[in-house]
Amino acid sequence: RETPLHDRKCIVCSDLLGIQVVEDEVHVLTECPLHDAERAVCLQALSDTWNEGRGERAAGKPKWGEGTNRKTERLALFSFLLSETDGSVDKFLKDVVTKRAAVKECRKRNVCSLQDVSSIQLDQAH
Repeated sequence: RETPLHDRKCIVCSDLLGIQVVEDEVHVLTECPLHDAERAVCLQALSDTWNEGRGERAAGKPKWGEGTNRKTERLALFSFLLSETDGSVDKFLKDVVTKRAAVKECRKRNVCSLQDVSSIQLDQAH
């Protein structure tokens, strides 16, 4: 049985940051601190495409980080990531899935604290 969306809390954000955040796809891909390093690598690889803008952004909409509405920015980044066919997005998505699985396994076995999850190395998680 699936957990309702409003009950899906990000374990990383609640344990590391002490905030209750719904763990949905947008949160995981655009703001969860567990994936900051991988996200930065992906966005660096796509920076020219992102910053030049396409579609609505090319028509004068704000670039990432320049908008006035954080939720709108997150949704724009989420849509951008899902629309790109670049290999760096594929790698980022694979890394996200791998790292989250490693964190869940870690918690299940009680062999690591969530204070250390941001340092999980992807080569060890595979």
